[in-house]
Amino acid sequence: MIMKHLITTIICTIILSMGGNVFSTTLIDATVAIVNDEIILFSELQEQIYIESIYRGITGLTASEYQKLAGEILENMIDSILLRQKAEEENIFISAEEVENYLQLQFEQFKSNFVSDEDYLNYLQEMGMNEYELKKEIKKQIEGDLLIKKYLSMKVLPEINIGEADIRDFYKENKEQLIEPVKVSINGVFIYKLPSESKIEETISRMEAIRKRAMSGEDFGELAKKYSEFPDAKNGGFIDFFPRGTYLTEFEDVAFALEVGEISEPFYTPYGIELVKLEARKANEISVRHIVLKLKLTEQDLHCLSKNIEYIRTQLEQDKTPQEIIESAPYEQFKMEAVVLDEANLMEIEQIYPTVSAEIENMKEGDVSLPIELTDGYFIL
Repeated sequence: MIMKHLITTIICTIILSMGGNVFSTTLIDATVAIVNDEIILFSELQEQIYIESIYRGITGLTASEYQKLAGEILENMIDSILLRQKAEEENIFISAEEVENYLQLQFEQFKSNFVSDEDYLNYLQEMGMNEYELKKEIKKQIEGDLLIKKYLSMKVLPEINIGEADIRDFYKENKEQLIEPVKVSINGVFIYKLPSESKIEETISRMEAIRKRAMSGEDFGELAKKYSEFPDAKNGGFIDFFPRGTYLTEFEDVAFALEVGEISEPFYTPYGIELVKLEARKANEISVRHIVLKLKLTEQDLHCLSKNIEYIRTQLEQDKTPQEIIESAPYEQFKMEAVVLDEANLMEIEQIYPTVSAEIENMKEGDVSLPIELTDGYFIL
């Protein structure tokens, strides 16, 4: 109790030193806890609070509410460190493969909490980190969580002896809360929101003209500031050093194949038509500048897309398979992919992207969803 009171006092003092700006992104370093010689800095605590606030959708906390949240998160951090230290003492470790299986899913779930890519990039800028550093932080959390789970399953749970009578009594007292996680079987179609071929060709031509100017000696960063339609245009499209696995595969395949100073040909990613210049390379990391021209849909494109979505929903209601729907869709200009998760691939709702799971949670068996918008298209399930 004395330790918790001391920690609360330290947090409160630091909050007051921030002038009440509880979501300030200026990280202040001060020791808030020491766990067997392992220090927790206030900057680390503040970062966890900021990330947790995004997951929970928390905004506008008062100083006292922030203090309460900080105390809760700090206790969790201390408990996690103690369990991780114990696992390491027992020589329990987690493989890289186990971590990677969870990393991309957790990363995408985190990104889905932002309204737009611009909001997400603004968050990174406010936190003073790039996407690679964010992934490292998420990876660190996953490693700790998995290590704790393995330690508990190997060393703690086997020591717990619960008789059948205990189980029956617990069930009787808590049966209303013991609800099996909802699992779903999904059929559907993903339709890309790409414009007509003529519009794509027009956008590529615009990008080729920009590339020609860059190849003639104009400053790539200045061209990015002037023409790029991506949030980082104001920084000249600059992306600091990152390894493979940080950004979209389509983007990295082009960027990593370049020589230093080389400018790519225009290429497609879900964000639009891109152009990238390799600025520097060190070991297995590169830094680049890029320009993005978004593929904007015309009114005719939007009309055709709407008709295709309406057709997909109607056909799903008639129990047509995704492949049958794709082959018979009225407007072939839109790329479509089948979404089929059969009985062998049941997924718990929390493992699906939140934007998708929010829709699924309100559906009954046999329902067809409204279009669920993602960056580059729509799910109809």
